[in-house]
Amino acid sequence: MVRESAQVSCSPQAGQLENFRILGSRDWANGKSVVYQATCRNNSSKPSLAIVGYSMFERHGLNWSPAGGGSAGSPLNASSPQKLAQFVASQSTNQGNRYAAVHGQILSPQVATIEAQFSNGKLLRDDGNGEMFAIVEAGATRVCQVRLLGANGQVLQRHQVGSEAKSSTCPT
Repeated sequence: MVRESAQVSCSPQAGQLENFRILGSRDWANGKSVVYQATCRNNSSKPSLAIVGYSMFERHGLNWSPAGGGSAGSPLNASSPQKLAQFVASQSTNQGNRYAAVHGQILSPQVATIEAQFSNGKLLRDDGNGEMFAIVEAGATRVCQVRLLGANGQVLQRHQVGSEAKSSTCPT
């Protein structure tokens, strides 16, 4: 259902979708978020992409409907510093049901907890399940910062989300 409802696919330039796998799900105020991973295998000289994505579903009585989704990719076997997590930050553009969210995949066993700071000042946490996280805040307009924490609560990485132009919407 998720793959079809979310229309998970690779662009023609990125290659063919392979290894689609649901990492897990989390409930949110109006429904459920599902986090997945996949590979966009490229047969040309371009590197293949490791994809992490999410699909949000809203519950309406006994029915479910897609409420949004997104994905991000990074080259496989990239020669970059060890990534501890890969994530996608997003926000709803629907004024009647405003929310901001961060969904992602935990790539290192060092990461025990993920924190997200939102534009409304709230700081929410997800202790993960060893593989994925999903944090949704109703009423926020954007995710300001994502922090990856170790088992002792130490900050392993801190990621500012969005451009500097938007920083005025985030608490300091």
